[in-house]
Amino acid sequence: MLKEFIKYVSLNVLSMLGVSVYVLCDTFFIANGIGTDALSGLNLVLPFFAFICAVGIMLGSGTAIRYSILCGQNRFEEARKTIFHGSITALILGVLISIFGFIYTNPIAELMGADKTLMKYATDYISVIFMFAWALIINQLFMCLTRAAGFPKIAMIAGLVSSFSNLFLDIIFIYHCKWGNWGAAFASGLAPCFAIIIQFYYFIFYKKIFKFEVAKLNLKKIIDICCLGFPSFVTEISTGVVMTCFNFKILELSGNIGIAAYSIIANIAIVVAAMFTGVAQGIQPLISLNFGAGKKEAVHQVSRYAYITTTLMSISAYLLFYVFSKEIINVFNSSNNLALTSLADTGLKVYYLCLVFMGANTVTTSILASKTQSLKSFLLSLCRAILLVIPLLYLLSYLFGIVGVWATIPVTEFITMLIFLFGNTHISKDSGTVTVTK
Repeated sequence: MLKEFIKYVSLNVLSMLGVSVYVLCDTFFIANGIGTDALSGLNLVLPFFAFICAVGIMLGSGTAIRYSILCGQNRFEEARKTIFHGSITALILGVLISIFGFIYTNPIAELMGADKTLMKYATDYISVIFMFAWALIINQLFMCLTRAAGFPKIAMIAGLVSSFSNLFLDIIFIYHCKWGNWGAAFASGLAPCFAIIIQFYYFIFYKKIFKFEVAKLNLKKIIDICCLGFPSFVTEISTGVVMTCFNFKILELSGNIGIAAYSIIANIAIVVAAMFTGVAQGIQPLISLNFGAGKKEAVHQVSRYAYITTTLMSISAYLLFYVFSKEIINVFNSSNNLALTSLADTGLKVYYLCLVFMGANTVTTSILASKTQSLKSFLLSLCRAILLVIPLLYLLSYLFGIVGVWATIPVTEFITMLIFLFGNTHISKDSGTVTVTK
């Protein structure tokens, strides 16, 4: 089981890091190739990028969970029908989001707080991202299905090819073609297309991973997929919700420089969250298959490995951010703006106190969803996304200003973890002894 865990998680973490590098590449090249205002404009509309990815992860994880459970129960025909329903739903939603977003680009940028200075940068980026929404969603679906079928290496290769192509295209479009934010978004939109081509080739022609079976559309199956994947959607969309609320509060407290500082922190956070999501999605096939086969001890074993892994990741990442915070910030601060450096330095050191709690909560959400405990998983995700983070943001920012903003996520993740631990602690008495299980 440890060998399987290392195989799935390591490849999946690399795959998710590859996907997350899309935005980080854009942040780096926009900051150094265009400027601070362009970086601020990017950050205002990034929540919609998170929303599109969240839809893809919802459909991908939901389809993969049901597929894995059905395979564990040897119900292969139903498993193939699940793939068909997930794929059709992803295609339809992707096209609808693309059309809607492309039509309402300007109102969306205004809604997110873009002023006259930032409007062009914001709309240039998000209009193209919406145009490629279908590709981002289908790519997430394919990656989840590839891992569920037992081929995490293919998903990793597709993710890395996508990331390196995004890096290469960013250099061409921003520095050589001078296309600004539009070019950065175009690179991010084309990149998942390469991953889709690679995975589709393996699916259909080379490895013939899936026997794609056309079935009559069943609304109950689509709802089942969405329900199983909804906790993952909430976890992912929380990035966008938090970013939106933070943007408004930081604009109020520190203006456009504060937004630029938060852009650095938030985009690095996407990469860190991708590591945790990589662990969470990596264990999903193992837990779902063993859960479907009734192997409880294997489920517990995989869960323990996951918690240990995210804890080690969290400690290592925080030490790196604490020791090299200014060096990391300067990578995105080509103009050497001292106010930006000061804000971002404090932000990095306070914001990333959340890492240990965030890693544990991400894994817990995935474990619950993989065992079809969708309601518990959803409630845990909801605490992190809305129920706690928004009230705490306004309370802590009122009490401590900008430092309170940076402290919001650590406090939210810590309280969420405590809620889950106390909510799942059962005390029973048997023959005069007290047993506590979690």
